[in-house]
Amino acid sequence: MKLRTRLTLISSIFIALASICIGVFSVTATRQSSLTQIDNTLTQVLNASDGGARSAQGSVVARADDLNVAIALGLVLPDQSITVVRRAGDVTNPYEFPSLSKSQIADASTKFTNVDGAVPYRIRSRSLGDGVALMAAAPLISLNSDLRQLVIKTIVGALFVILLSGLLVWFSTRRALRTVDAMIDSASAIADGELDRKVPEAQPGTELGRLASALNIMISSLRSSLRAKDESEQGMRRFLGDASHELRTPLTVIKGYGEMLKDAENWHLAPCADLKMDSSPSHRNARNKGSSIQKCLLHSQRFHNLCL
Repeated sequence: MKLRTRLTLISSIFIALASICIGVFSVTATRQSSLTQIDNTLTQVLNASDGGARSAQGSVVARADDLNVAIALGLVLPDQSITVVRRAGDVTNPYEFPSLSKSQIADASTKFTNVDGAVPYRIRSRSLGDGVALMAAAPLISLNSDLRQLVIKTIVGALFVILLSGLLVWFSTRRALRTVDAMIDSASAIADGELDRKVPEAQPGTELGRLASALNIMISSLRSSLRAKDESEQGMRRFLGDASHELRTPLTVIKGYGEMLKDAENWHLAPCADLKMDSSPSHRNARNKGSSIQKCLLHSQRFHNLCL
């Protein structure tokens, strides 16, 4: 997997996690704020019940337009049965009053309680005396619908942000890594023998800029070392050639004179006593010296190659 692909995936994952956290926080905060508003409304309705259920019902009717929340009212009798005073919702099509168990009725007298059902409610009750309590119930259909819409919008927005950020990260890393791709191409060309190539310079002060400078310095040092190696090889070749010439020429002359003397002895062309000499030792010595010099030059060449 390429580096830019990994960076894009990692960035997208982090952005997705951040979006999820923000979405969960937003939905939770919105739900809690809405429940707090509903609780305040229920408290206002129950506080208006000093004059009885009818007074509370009139308070709800008077405040319905302002609060924009319909509150259902019911009387909890001593036998735990409930008499519906007012239903919530549209007057022409009101919601059913929630069916409550004895435990839910008991919990509603001490705290705000959620009741599940076809129409979910949030309820609270207040004692009116003589074993009778006023029950206020706010339907949660509108709240749940709003929360579902918020969740959908949050998911759609998060997906859009993740997609957009992924594309931005992809193009940004692609643009930023062009210098790295150029460095790779230059390094490959230099490895193939194009020593005149240089690594493209990046923006100074950045990591890529320092890397490009270091690579160019290394390439310059390598080029200087190779140039010095070539000069050393050429000098060694010249030395070996000159040494071979300077050492072989006298020996060749000596061998030639030896051959001439030997031929003269064989054909009796040297009547003088001074020329009657055995030239074989000189000829053999010259031949042995030539072979030794050849071996020395060969070993010198091999040693030079090993050192390089």
